[in-house]
Amino acid sequence: MVDYDDDDEIPDQPEWGPIIVQRPVYDEGMKLLDAAPAGEGDTFETARGIADDHKAAGEKDKAEHWYAVAVYLQSRACAAAPVKVVVLEDGEEWDQDRGKKIKSRSRKKVNGSKKVKSTKK
Repeated sequence: MVDYDDDDEIPDQPEWGPIIVQRPVYDEGMKLLDAAPAGEGDTFETARGIADDHKAAGEKDKAEHWYAVAVYLQSRACAAAPVKVVVLEDGEEWDQDRGKKIKSRSRKKVNGSKKVKSTKK
């Protein structure tokens, strides 16, 4: 039998990091949770079903969105109660090393092309 010291991680008490989710996915997931009957724990299956319907209809973007909703809801269902949920707004990303939200590093596009500073005088 394994003997765990007080400083050791106990296998049945995992360290859950924050659940990172984009705002549109979070909002859609919360709508499903709010609409679910009391005690209904499989809202992620509902989201997965919606995603499957969009995929079958050839609506790739909508299917991807709903699969992301399903993953978010399943993460919530599997995580321990005090797990923090971090909602990323448009233009934000999660910096895992620092454990906080940061402004997105990607360059914004203007009219479909990258915004580039002119060197003409």
